[in-house]
Amino acid sequence: MSIKSFNRLDKVSKFLHKEISYIILNFIRDPKIYKITNILDVVVSKDFSYAKIFVSFINIKKNYIKYHLQALNNASKYIRKILSDKINFRIVPSLTFIYDKSCIEGFKIDKLLKNI
Repeated sequence: MSIKSFNRLDKVSKFLHKEISYIILNFIRDPKIYKITNILDVVVSKDFSYAKIFVSFINIKKNYIKYHLQALNNASKYIRKILSDKINFRIVPSLTFIYDKSCIEGFKIDKLLKNI
């Protein structure tokens, strides 16, 4: 992979991160998604056809994470449609939302370190 293509992937990832966050805050009114979703990272495939969006949820019990993640993935076509209206990409990537528990693990480790 050349440096030029890496920079483009990085720019597209950052751009999608910003735009998807905006769409979730301003266009999605589902209480399972609205204002509880925190986008941590966006990873775009080399051909720009797929994007994995890593998310965490604010103040959600562990039992309900699958429920909220399913709601996000159900809304992915709607989010993609809004993205296609806002951007001038030849290919708008299909979106897959993935729960990232690294934040929770980080808080647990931080708490353990403070107790030492």
